[in-house]
Amino acid sequence: MSPSSRNFEAGGQLPLLRNVFTSFDFGQSPVNLAFFLALAVCVVVWLLIWHTKLGYEIRSFGKNLMQRPTLVSLRFASPL
Repeated sequence: MSPSSRNFEAGGQLPLLRNVFTSFDFGQSPVNLAFFLALAVCVVVWLLIWHTKLGYEIRSFGKNLMQRPTLVSLRFASPL
């Protein structure tokens, strides 16, 4: 019993960049199209955080809705 991953069928893998962009030399790099998908997700998250109202709320208060200060909790807050 060897501790290795099982082999996937050819249709169960993303195409490698060296097979898609044959004009560029990627050598034997195992980089696939998930690289571009990750870059696109980074751009979407950046746009969400820095250019939307939700992003402003996340940056200023965090995502935990139970810990946000409310008018009632501020009104009865202890001065100490």
